[in-house]
Amino acid sequence: MTECKECLQQARLLGMGSEREARLLARCAELERDASRYRWMRRTPLWAPALGAELDTAVDAAMKE
Repeated sequence: MTECKECLQQARLLGMGSEREARLLARCAELERDASRYRWMRRTPLWAPALGAELDTAVDAAMKE
């Protein structure tokens, strides 16, 4: 979420309007939830840490389709 906060700070410095800033904040929160889900999935016994790279490869391949 640090990256989102930095992004918002830069947007404020550039004079982004509050409505647009709110949309950006909502999108950052959505991306953080997605990232948290993925990090959780990689930590579960179903996907042992040793399989993390394999999971990344499988996800990347599926996303290219």
